[in-house]
Amino acid sequence: MVSWMIIGGIVLHGICYDFFFVTGQIYTDQAAPKHIRAQAQGLLVLFTLGLGMLIGAQVAGKIETQHTPPASKAQAQLVIETAAEIENVKARLAVPGADTAALETERQNLELAKTEARIDELKAIEWKPLWLKPAGFAAAILVLFVLAFRSPKAATRPPS
Repeated sequence: MVSWMIIGGIVLHGICYDFFFVTGQIYTDQAAPKHIRAQAQGLLVLFTLGLGMLIGAQVAGKIETQHTPPASKAQAQLVIETAAEIENVKARLAVPGADTAALETERQNLELAKTEARIDELKAIEWKPLWLKPAGFAAAILVLFVLAFRSPKAATRPPS
């Protein structure tokens, strides 16, 4: 049903990784003077995989909270409660002499209820604005990058 979206996301992730992290490392290697190249690479890693990930996780959490309505939170709580009931039924199934047929039917019904509650939880999330905010931020960074980035001029050597 949505497998094309999952595959597309994986492909897009790979492209983004290459163009952001690898290109940044290549650029840093070319732009930094040889005697500070290792420190420049280390600083790049600190900013992108350290501070960038920290700030990104905090902002993403706040955006997700903004677009998770009470209905979704209620369904999430129902999923947790149903999971606990399922574990209770499984424990009762392990007791010798238990009515395994009735308990197995109860477990299956609870599993279905849990799946339905999880689907309802996900349907209640405001997905469009949740994804538009990071996409808009990425677009703004792209514009800033295009306007501000200047490739260093290659040193011209006289012909030998």
